[in-house]
Amino acid sequence: MSKNLVSKIRKEKRLTQEQLAEKCGLSTRTIQRLEVGEDTSMETLNIVSNVFGLTVSELFENIGDNEMEQNIINMTNEQIQQLRSRELTQSLFKRLTLFSFITIMLVLGSFIAKFSGNLEVGLAFVWFFSWFLGFSLIKIIRIKWLCPYWDRKYPLTKGVDVKH
Repeated sequence: MSKNLVSKIRKEKRLTQEQLAEKCGLSTRTIQRLEVGEDTSMETLNIVSNVFGLTVSELFENIGDNEMEQNIINMTNEQIQQLRSRELTQSLFKRLTLFSFITIMLVLGSFIAKFSGNLEVGLAFVWFFSWFLGFSLIKIIRIKWLCPYWDRKYPLTKGVDVKH
């Protein structure tokens, strides 16, 4: 019999079973079964571990079944590898977009500086607000397109708050 810590972790995070089920996209009954130690799929364990920000193995105090223990160890190792790859990919995206955007804005700024008169003031105003617009656009692209892509590419990290 495997002894999992889902109930303990859930309570430490001050979540009800219903709130955890909602965050996981699972039924409350599934959370109840998991907490009492009934067999559950590795996919369910992965979803719950991601919501908690833990590896699958950290959900267990001990595991009585050697085959299940090996499956959990394998999944945890794969989850850690995917997490590292996702962090690296997101960090690279952030650096590349930041460098590209700043370069574009500096070129645009030097172009605007060549103008004189009233047009220069208007273009400087547009340039100033382009910074906010550009960073907002980058964030929207990341949230709308890239995060779902990364969730598909690194499925064991779906829902994990990856620091980047």
